[in-house]
Amino acid sequence: MGSNCTGCGANRASTVFCSSAYAICPSGAFECALAVKSGWMGGIAQMRSETLDWYRIVSASPSPRLRIERRFVELSQPRRRVNGGSVVEVTLTYGQTEYELAMAEEFHSALVAWADSAAPRAGGYV
Repeated sequence: MGSNCTGCGANRASTVFCSSAYAICPSGAFECALAVKSGWMGGIAQMRSETLDWYRIVSASPSPRLRIERRFVELSQPRRRVNGGSVVEVTLTYGQTEYELAMAEEFHSALVAWADSAAPRAGGYV
């Protein structure tokens, strides 16, 4: 008998889409670390229809720490953290602000697909 996903409540035994099983949860949530001045902060990113919300894992707030509009997201090429490892780092540019994120390679592929599927903006695609 499987347990439930902490992100969406989906039964892990009945779905392959659960962040703790290195796949995307049905709610669009996945494990994603954010670089801060003191190092890396663990969190959960959630791809919504028009925003990427990032929640700190240990927080008293139910609100996302970051909310980024999909139509303004630009992603760098992934960089492997360890040679041969499955975790990649990527720079997410949102306007004039850059965020460094670390995630499993599978999550990066999903994030790129999500960002690329944004509606066109004036002057072309993101």
